[in-house]
Amino acid sequence: MVIYDPSMEYPQQRPPVLGITSIKINDEEKDISDKIILSPGYYKIKIDFLGISLRDPALVTYQYKLSGYDQWSDLIKNTSVTYNHLTEGDYTFILNARSGDGAVSENPLNISIFIKKPIWMKWWFYVVAVLLLFVLTFLYIKRREYKFLVEKRILEEKVVERTYEIQSQKNEIELQKDIIDEKNANITSSIRYASNIQKAVLPPTEFVDKLLPDNFILSKPKDIVSGDFYWLTEKDNKIVITVADCTGHGVPGAFMSLLGVTLLNEIVNIKGITRSDAIVTELRYSLIHSLQQSRKDITTADGFDIALCVLDLQQKRIQFTGGMSNLIYIHDGNFNVVRADRNSVCGEYDNSGPFTMKEFDYKKGDVLYLFSDGYQDQFWRGA
Repeated sequence: MVIYDPSMEYPQQRPPVLGITSIKINDEEKDISDKIILSPGYYKIKIDFLGISLRDPALVTYQYKLSGYDQWSDLIKNTSVTYNHLTEGDYTFILNARSGDGAVSENPLNISIFIKKPIWMKWWFYVVAVLLLFVLTFLYIKRREYKFLVEKRILEEKVVERTYEIQSQKNEIELQKDIIDEKNANITSSIRYASNIQKAVLPPTEFVDKLLPDNFILSKPKDIVSGDFYWLTEKDNKIVITVADCTGHGVPGAFMSLLGVTLLNEIVNIKGITRSDAIVTELRYSLIHSLQQSRKDITTADGFDIALCVLDLQQKRIQFTGGMSNLIYIHDGNFNVVRADRNSVCGEYDNSGPFTMKEFDYKKGDVLYLFSDGYQDQFWRGA
């Protein structure tokens, strides 16, 4: 006899049969495959799965992980999982199932997910980028060098052009300078020769020393020839001394000085006038007549400032007549200024008052100073 008791039978444990029901990438259904390859980017992946157990379907639980992304999950009954913001990498989705009686899948379900790296993350991209940067840098440097060479060439051409212009101007200036120097040399030579003529008409030093043994003369023309002159002569036992300052400097003044010396020689030595005020009055009349200053079509005011003394050697007296130039007279150690008339020897003052004469005695040891305005001009320039 055989007795069978099913309750005493050892139960056989079977794990659930696993399967993928769907795969959605960015909410778009994709074909189910063991290997999914995606281009670079960010992805949302949802995987639906199911474990079949005929004995106790409601007791089936699942455990999964995405290798390279997270760790094993807890045992759950949910039949789907969603991964957000997956980017480049090599992932493996691993799924296990457990039945109600504790049977676990012997071979987990695997799905490989490969998201490609962006091109800029690949090793060769850096090599290409470095080479491209090198090439661009090289081209930039070459372009700058070319531009620099072009600018340098243009600058050199401008420098050559300007140098030629400057050299041409320099040659022209040097030519003009040579012409000016030549003319200046000719003019200076003429003026120096005129200086010899002017010195020739002035009283010689020997003649001055003879008439006035104790004398000194300081004459330093500013422009080789001078508009200031001194003159001395002896007539009827009287010594006539004068210092005059002509209008103008240099050559114009020198012409006036020659005219003044000529007129004084005529007035004193030829006409015999020896009274100081008469000499200056006659000098003004002769100057006006010589320069025709009475003409209406030509207006000139050339003339002299003058200081003139007549020394009467017999009576020991001095006559002084001045036109704008004073006389310094030192007598017995006393300093005296004999004022001149405020008239000049020229046509402009033809209708002004007459020249006057100051007369006084002198004795040995007295000193007379006759001068032009050159002395006081030096002090003004120094100030």
